[in-house]
Amino acid sequence: MKKLSIIFAIILLAACTKAPEMPSPSMKLDLEDIQAPSFSVRYTVNVSSNVGWKITSNSVYEWVTPSLNEARGTADVVLEVQANTSDKERSGTILIQSDDN
Repeated sequence: MKKLSIIFAIILLAACTKAPEMPSPSMKLDLEDIQAPSFSVRYTVNVSSNVGWKITSNSVYEWVTPSLNEARGTADVVLEVQANTSDKERSGTILIQSDDN
């Protein structure tokens, strides 16, 4: 009978233990807006995250080249902006989002 009560106590304790809470997904960029000059230039953007993420864009990839397109956790992304040889202003959006969506 002693053995049975010890086993029961261990099962009861295990059943009452809370499951560990998973951290909430988070992402932070140290640079959110770029006003680039007309000559070629590089910008480094630090992406601080606890999840995997990816970079997507509209037509910006014609004149902006990121050093990487996806990662997990924290990483630096170098954006290489090509010189603007036209008289027209360029604008676009680079989206960095969780790949867990």
